[in-house]
Amino acid sequence: MMGNPADNIYRRYSNQQANFVIVDGKRALIGSTGLDQDSMPWDDKRNGTDGHRGVGIITDAPGVVARLDAVFSWDADPFHHSDLIAADLVAGPPVGYVPITLTYRVALPVYMTAPLALTGEWGFEMVQSPANSLRSAGSMLGLLGRTGIGDIVLAEQAHEPLQWGGPGSSATTDPNLRLVAYIAAARRGARVRLLLDGAAAAVREENKATCNHIHEISSDEQWDLECQLADGDRWKIYNQMLLVKVDGEGYIHIGTLGGSEGGSKANRSLALQVGADEGFGFLAGYFERDWPHLAMLPLVTNGWRAVPQYPLVSEVLFRPASGDALEWIELHNPTGQRYDLVGWSLGDAASPLDREGVHMFPPGASVDPNGALVVAVDGEQYALAHGGTYPDYEFLIRSAVVPDLIRHRSWGRGSLVLGNLGDEVLSLDPKGRVVDVLVWGNGSWPDVQRPPGFSTSDHSLERYPPWLGTDHCGRDFREQAQPNRGGVP
Repeated sequence: MMGNPADNIYRRYSNQQANFVIVDGKRALIGSTGLDQDSMPWDDKRNGTDGHRGVGIITDAPGVVARLDAVFSWDADPFHHSDLIAADLVAGPPVGYVPITLTYRVALPVYMTAPLALTGEWGFEMVQSPANSLRSAGSMLGLLGRTGIGDIVLAEQAHEPLQWGGPGSSATTDPNLRLVAYIAAARRGARVRLLLDGAAAAVREENKATCNHIHEISSDEQWDLECQLADGDRWKIYNQMLLVKVDGEGYIHIGTLGGSEGGSKANRSLALQVGADEGFGFLAGYFERDWPHLAMLPLVTNGWRAVPQYPLVSEVLFRPASGDALEWIELHNPTGQRYDLVGWSLGDAASPLDREGVHMFPPGASVDPNGALVVAVDGEQYALAHGGTYPDYEFLIRSAVVPDLIRHRSWGRGSLVLGNLGDEVLSLDPKGRVVDVLVWGNGSWPDVQRPPGFSTSDHSLERYPPWLGTDHCGRDFREQAQPNRGGVP
């Protein structure tokens, strides 16, 4: 597509920014960045990689494929559009062709080496510029408008200016409607995080002004609203990604809808909005790792929301139908490095003098990066109940093949038995500080909120997403009818 006003040929769009591919009319790829060396580096990823942050969705949903095919047909229709110019088409690369390969720096660790693959049915919405990207019902603004108390908004964007309009415009007279929607979500009680590119010189100052504006509002009004710049030298955020959790349901918005006025009004841009809870959890993990965290290893503190750099209690089975011997606790390592657990403890004693128990991990104990381990009450009973699969550790000395935790000498006076009607599970660091707490039923811990209900036999409490820790167990945990022991959702 091109423009030549001298020949009365005018461009339909300021820029062609839609990134999508249709294969055989059956599958489609929608991406937030182009298919080039920076978005898909050629190098070996095992020791890290360089490049730009982007996300792609591949789907065989018939409605999505048909809609994309229609968009392509509209845009590539030479009978109605004179701005199309012919290009030479070839059937394939010439004989002897060798793809261009570049040597990339080792800049970023690869946290997840495989894509998330889901099978099922979800609700999709195609969002297009300039057609429907600014609709207040549905689309991106409609999704943000549904958020309120306890909901989550995570936006990772290449460019989100403070204002629209030309020279002389202001945030008051020409507001960026997307930014207005983010701020409004925070004022309704949602937790809102904006991560903007700080590496590209063309947008750095505008993104910085946006973050400064967000910081002023957050400081003056005390909303749960933050903005950060990700400055990774050559690593740039080319992502146009919005993740929203509303009333416990996760949504993802992936595509090329940037924050500029032209991105919504003048460019051909396109995004796919999907109601997919698993997708939200998967991509939120990426977002939290991209977020520039400054504080590490806090004590339990109300409202802590960064990805902790220490293990978390991620799932608990506290009411097995076949008896207390089948209780177990799962511990998840949300970091990208193997975590040494020597000196760490797990238990249900709410104080050093409590008649319940706290037990320490033995020498050599560790948990894999982004992995999980299971500590069962009785390793032999656990194996009998789960087809011969043994837990990683056990609280009681019952199995010759399962390593035992060691009873803490100064915390707790009894053994761990989780209460069906309520209890606490505590994680203590090697210095004896309580760093993570799960409570349910009639259990309690200062500033930690209990989840409602959750008393069904053989149902577990599962942290979801596995890295989230807000000290509100009703938001951080969900009831799991089919416990996912040892697996991370």
